[in-house]
Amino acid sequence: MARKETESTKVTDIDSMTVSVGVMANMFSLSERRIRQMAEEGIIVRSAKGRYKLVESLKNYILALKLAAEGVN
Repeated sequence: MARKETESTKVTDIDSMTVSVGVMANMFSLSERRIRQMAEEGIIVRSAKGRYKLVESLKNYILALKLAAEGVN
């Protein structure tokens, strides 16, 4: 069976990458509404209407999960 080749682009800096609410929700297995709520709480970082900073939001989300696991609010 032939393997289909796909084109990919090497990304060297993702710090400025933004994603849509749908992509963020899919990555975190959450609803789009929950992503918007977390943006209001300051966990998810909004960069523009409907766009979110990927790296900063991911770091904040991991920290929020760690704190919740430790019982810290």
